[in-house]
Formats: sequence, C-alpha cells, structure tokens
Amino acid sequence: MKGATRHCQGDMKSLAAPPTELFCQDVRGKVLKREIDLRNFLGVSNNWLIAIASHPAASGSRTLVLEGTSITDHGIAHLHKLKYLTSLDISRCHAITDEGLNTIRRHLSLLQEFRLDECHHFSSAVLSKVWKDCKRLHTLSVRGCPGVTDAFLQCIANTQRSSAACTLRWLDVRQCKNLTSSGISYLASSSVKGMAMQHLAVDDCLSVDNMAFFAFETSPGLRSLTLLSLSGLGIDETAVSWIVKGCGSTLQRLNVARCKALSDFALLLMAPLISSPVFVKLNMQDCPLITDSGIKNLFSLQEEKYQISNLDENDDDSPRTQLLSLNLKNCPNIGDDSLVLIGKHGGNISKLNLKGLRKASDSGVMEIAKGCAVLTSISLSGRNITAQTFKLLGKMCRKLRVLDVSERHDLETPGCFMNLVSTTASGIHPPHPLRRIDLSGTNVCDIGVSVLAAACRQLEWINLSKCAQITDFATEALASRSFQLKVLLLANTRGITDRSLTALAFTKIPLEILDLSGNTRVTDEGLLALCANCQQIQELRLKGCDRLSQKVVKRCNDTLLPFTKPFTTASLIKTIATGGANSTMVLEPLPKVHIELLRVMQERYRAAVMLQTKFRKWKNKKFTIAFLANRRLLRETRAARKIQKCVRDFLAWRRFLHLLSLKESMDKIVYVQAHARGNRARREVRTWRFTANLAARRIQRCYHPHHIIRMKIRNYYAREIQRVYRGYRGRQRYQRLIYERKLECAGKIWRWYRRCLNYREFQARSKWLVEKIRSIQGQWRKYKRRQNFTKYMAYYRDAAIKIQSVWRRKLAILHPPILLS
Repeated sequence: MKGATRHCQGDMKSLAAPPTELFCQDVRGKVLKREIDLRNFLGVSNNWLIAIASHPAASGSRTLVLEGTSITDHGIAHLHKLKYLTSLDISRCHAITDEGLNTIRRHLSLLQEFRLDECHHFSSAVLSKVWKDCKRLHTLSVRGCPGVTDAFLQCIANTQRSSAACTLRWLDVRQCKNLTSSGISYLASSSVKGMAMQHLAVDDCLSVDNMAFFAFETSPGLRSLTLLSLSGLGIDETAVSWIVKGCGSTLQRLNVARCKALSDFALLLMAPLISSPVFVKLNMQDCPLITDSGIKNLFSLQEEKYQISNLDENDDDSPRTQLLSLNLKNCPNIGDDSLVLIGKHGGNISKLNLKGLRKASDSGVMEIAKGCAVLTSISLSGRNITAQTFKLLGKMCRKLRVLDVSERHDLETPGCFMNLVSTTASGIHPPHPLRRIDLSGTNVCDIGVSVLAAACRQLEWINLSKCAQITDFATEALASRSFQLKVLLLANTRGITDRSLTALAFTKIPLEILDLSGNTRVTDEGLLALCANCQQIQELRLKGCDRLSQKVVKRCNDTLLPFTKPFTTASLIKTIATGGANSTMVLEPLPKVHIELLRVMQERYRAAVMLQTKFRKWKNKKFTIAFLANRRLLRETRAARKIQKCVRDFLAWRRFLHLLSLKESMDKIVYVQAHARGNRARREVRTWRFTANLAARRIQRCYHPHHIIRMKIRNYYAREIQRVYRGYRGRQRYQRLIYERKLECAGKIWRWYRRCLNYREFQARSKWLVEKIRSIQGQWRKYKRRQNFTKYMAYYRDAAIKIQSVWRRKLAILHPPILLS
C-alpha cells in the first residue's frame, strides 16, 4: 500500500493533473475508457478537462461524469472534441452558465442522457433549446434547477422526434420551485408520437397539486410508467385515482412519502397496485392520516383472492403480492392489525420499515416474521418487543441481512440476541447471514454483542452509538470474530478506550468507516496503532475526543491513511466558534473514483512487482539450463518428439480401424430394433384408443343427467343470494345516509360552539389588553412628569447660582474692605 500510494500523501492527495489510469484502459494510455467518472473530484479544473479532451484517443468516450467539480464555461468549451458522447453529467457544477449549455447543445448532437442537478445559473429558454437541438436526448435530470418551468416542460411535450427511441423516457424534476401543475399536465397531454415515459420524479415541487395528474388517466405517453415519485406533494385520493387508472398496470415503484393529505380512502384506490404482478415497492413514510383501516383497504383485493382460494381448500396456492419493499416509517396510527395483514399477504416482502409505529407490539411483529419468510431487511419500533419476536425472526426469516432496533431501552439483552441467532443442540452458533445491525441508543450489553459477533461472521455494518453498557470487551469480540466488518459506529460510547483500537489494529479489520465521536478516553497512542494497521479506513470521525491532538491526527492522515481527504488544522477563530479544538475533527473520504483509482494503482504495483520477480527467476533458470545442458537437452527433445509422433500415428490408425468395424455391425442392429419397436408401438396404440373411446362414451352418458339437475339447483341458489344481497346493500346504504346526516348536524353544532368560545376568548383578551395599555400609559406619563420636573429644577438651580454669583461680584466691587477684613 505504501509503495502504491506514496505519491498521494499529505497535501499531494489533491491531484494537480489527471492521472492516465483515471481515463485510460491501458497502462500506456493508448485506449481511452468508455466511461470517464470524475464525480466529486474537488481538484478537477478546466485544465483536467482540456487534457482529457486533447488526448489522441478521446473520441472513443461515451460517458463523462463531472458532478461536483469546479468546471466552468471555459472547460465546457473543449467538449466539442468528445463529439461521440452519449451521456453527460454536470450536476452541482455551480460555475457553468447558459454559455456552457449553448456549447453543449451545439456540438453534442448524439447526447442521450443529460444530468443538470442543482445547477442554478441556467435559464428556461436555454434548457428548451437544449431539448430541441439534442434530438436523441431521452433521459433528463434537472433536480433543484430554478430554470425548470412550465414553459420548459411544454417544450418537451410539444417537440416531435424522428423516432420513438428518441422520445422522453426518464425525467427527474425534484425540488424545482418554479414548476407548477400546468407543467406536469403538459407532459401528460403530450402529442409526441411513440412517447413512453418510464421514470418520473416530482418530489418537493410545492406548486404541484392534484390537478397536475388529471390527464394521467387518459395519457398514452404514461402507459408504460414504471417509477413515480411524489414525495412531499399535497395530493390526496383524487390524484391517486387518476394515477392508478392511467398507469397502474405497469407501475412498479411508487413513492408518496410526506404526503400529509393521504387518507385511508386513498389506500383503497391503491389496492389494484398491490394486486398487480409487477408492483414491487411502496413508500408511505410520514403519512400521519393513514390508519389500520387504510392498510386493510390497501390489501382488500388481495383479501378477496385469499378467501376465494380458501374455498378451494388449497392453502399452498394462496395468492401473495409481488411487493418487495414497504416503508411505513412514522405512521403513528398504524398498529398490530395492519402488521397482521402485511404478514398474511406480503409473503414476498424483503425490505420492511416499521420505525415510529408506537401502536405496534410483539404480536404484530411476530405475524410479520411468520408470513414474510424471505425478509432481508427490517426496522422495528413500538412497544412490548420481547425476546420471542427475535426468536421467531431467527427461525422464520433465514435470509435476514439488515436489522434496525435502535432507540429501544427495553431489550431483553442478551437473551433476545441469543434467540435471534438460535444455537444448535450442541450449543454452537450456526452461521447467521446478518450483515447490518443498528443498536444505537439501546441497552445492549457486551455479552449481547459477543453473541452477535460469534454467530454473524458476515457482519459488515454495526452501530453501537450511545450504548452506555458497551465497553472494550464488545469491541474485542467484534475484532476477533467479525473479519468482514467495514463500518463501526461507536459515537458517545463512554466505555471505549485505547484497548478497543489496539484490538482492531491487531486483527487488521478491513474497516472503512469508524466513528469515535464523544469518546474522551481515546488517546494518541491508540489512534496511531489503529491507523498503522487499518489503512483501508476512508472516514474517521473524532469529534469531541479531547485527548487527541490535531498534530497526531494530521500525521495519521498524511502518512498512514491514503483514502482520506487532506486534513487542515482548525484556526483559532474556528476553534472558538465551534466550542473546542476537536469539535470539528473529521477525516472525510476521498471520492469513490479516487479511491478506486488508488486501488487500481495498488493492484498494478503488486502485479508489476510479482512479474518482475517471476521474470528474474525465469531468466536465471533459463540461463542456467542453457549454460549446463543445452546440447543434451536438444538431443533428448528431438528423440522424444520422434517417439511421440510414431506413437500418435499408431494410435490414430488403431482407433480408425476400430470405429470402422463398429459402424458396420451397429447399422444392422439398429435396423432390426427399429422394426421391432415400431410393431409393438402400433399394437399398443390401437388397444389404448379402443379402451379410451369406450370409457369416454360411458362417462358422458352417465354425467349428462346429473349436470342438468345441478345447473338448475345452482341457478336457483344464485337468484336467492342475489335477492338477499340486494336487500342487505339497501339497508347498508340507508344506514350510511342516516349516519352522514348526523355527522353534518354535529359539525354545525361544533362550529357554532367553537365560534362562541373564540368570541368570548377574544372579548376577555381585549379587556386584558386595554387594562395593560392603560397601565403602561399611566406609568409613562408619571415618568415624563418626573423627568420634566427634574429638568426644570436643574434650570432653576443654574439660574439661581448665576444670580448669586453676579450679586456676590457686585458686593465685592462695592465693599472691598469688608472682604479684605
């Protein structure tokens, strides 16, 4: 590692020029990569882009990613050399303006995918010109771009394309504050032939409401929509109805998180989506109006199918939804009844989020564990989650990979984890497939973590932040057993000392992210030992570690950790502003592409060293053989080749004679067998046909009268059921009308009562305010009078003193002897 990354230490981590390995496939730089990814390279400037575009093999590039770089219009002007680009990403390039965008639309006519996320200097007119000039563009991402307006979407909806493959397929307009419902309506009412949009994201567009989706019901361009994201919009069941009718047959993923107006009736309209064979993901996070009735409505069609299958008495073929992911986080009105339905009908769910469900209890989660056997990720919350739930999860959910039970102080530790990993009869933990577990803010103890470490050998991610009972014993257990651990979060875990860091360093765990924030018992010695042996660390959080010195942290970053960004010591002003010397001490990771580049260079360095070693050995061996026995080796080689040639010729001749004789005898045998099999098969077929026809005629003759009688009986019972059901529906409709009238009257009385209460409260508040105002005015007048009196008294005193001084001077002039005496 040191040899491969010796050029990337200290301040040299900020690359001044693009290395050849970044954009070339070969070591000599003769073949350019199809995809050049410079994402989040803060040091990428216009010179980088000029160097890449000027490369002799630059014309072969198809994808260029410049997200998060400091490229300006001057650098974009050189993109005309990459004329075969089909995908371009300039997201978060805040220095690019309309001038750079005009360069792109003039020279990159083959562009198919274009991403402009969070670019704030583009106008709507130039964006429209880009869409018109780039005639093959079908994927567009403009998230957070203020230049996205209704006029831009109208241009997209009205611009005709030469072929259906060049029409809009993928559009992301999230967080576009200037976009309204009219813009989405233009897309839905588009007249472009062959338009078949597959992805549409309209998250957090605050001016988009229900009317934006009015044309979804009849839009031909949205019939093939597979992903729709509406997070943070103020839509209700009206919009849901139009969406389900328009694109419900092809929709695979729907995101309605933070839609505060969604009610139980909206979920009733979503029921066809759940029954769809292609729908796999639903996100309803932070929807406070959804209750157990809504979840019941959501699975209503599935419940009907289940009841029909029960009539056939075949439980093995009971219908299940194709839903793979369901997010119900922070839906406080959902309880155990909903979890029972999810466990009953969601047998294919692999990812489930139940955080923030205060009404969920042990019984509901146990039904989830029984019904969702293929569950791979679950986030639990609620009350009364006991060890029985963990036991059932361990037995039924054999594919569980991710478990989140954070912020729970009532865990039955370590019993719950022992039940989760379920020991065998001999007391040995079988290997458990769990890879990620979040235990932050819980009462987990060292023994519980040791049990997890012993059973979950594939553990890659664990969060033990804010766990008061965790000490070095738990960390040592992880270090000695979890050899695939990549992320370890120990923030505000006061029992962690240098002993934990030494244990991690001793076993050389391949850690990539380590959080030690708030651990005041960690010192410089432990940090040096950790960084010296765990050099794969990409992110190291040391906020609040008061015993660590910034000098040692900078040393570790410069010489021991090649995958972290350059660390700068905090100034005095920043130290005072943040409240301490170590409050902002975080070693952030380099961009992923940079890390991959370093790893590629490391592999090439190792390969080069190995090749050099092998080549030296081979040269020595060859020289020795040639020096000692060159003639003898040549004679033996010639003799061996001659013997081998004779043996091969002899064996080939014998093989040929054998095959020739075998073929003549086999032809006769096959001919006789074919005649015998044919005669026997014809006899059997004639016998079977006669028997089958005779049996069929007998069955038909006996079944015909029985069928006629059964059909008459069934028709009579069907008419009876219909008559009774019509009466029942009429009575239900009458009761609903009476109930609605009562609710309307109660609402009128309640509004009148609230109005009276508000009026009385207003009168009381007004009387109180008048009294306070008068009191303040009285105090103010008293204060002003005292102030005026004091001022006037000062004037009178000065005047009197002046008069007295004049009088005394006059007396002194008139009677000087008196004063002298």
